[in-house]
Amino acid sequence: MTKDRRGFHYALDPVLKKTEWEMNDLFQDLAEHNAKVNQQQLKVDSLDQAIASARMELMKQRQHAAIINIDAQRMAHNYLLQIQRQQKEESIQLQELIATRDEVQLKLNEVRKFVDNLEKNKEAVGNEFDQDAAKKEYQLSDDNWLQRMHWRKST
Repeated sequence: MTKDRRGFHYALDPVLKKTEWEMNDLFQDLAEHNAKVNQQQLKVDSLDQAIASARMELMKQRQHAAIINIDAQRMAHNYLLQIQRQQKEESIQLQELIATRDEVQLKLNEVRKFVDNLEKNKEAVGNEFDQDAAKKEYQLSDDNWLQRMHWRKST
């Protein structure tokens, strides 16, 4: 059951609305950062799998070949180095994306806490308004009762 709060005006309503908009923007930013992190994580994971499969192939070649082909070993080694370098760069980029996402998350938590506090304050101010309205109504009822009592005695 909602209370009748006609005449109630919360002075910080514009700040609350603006902060809620900021919070919605941060939610959207966070979703975009999460998508970027997930996409980058998939890249890093695929490179990890490529490194593992290249190592397995290299091990198979070494085990099956009685004579080691230096050129094939050099090419395989260069390929592994290239993939490892790329995996390291992608991992660094992933860590940067995670750090950025975490900053947005911290900012969102701060803004959410501020909005929660504003809403609690709005409810407290609304309750004070309700109490003042009830007090005025009781005073009006008492005044009416006293006037009726005086009117009954005089008639």
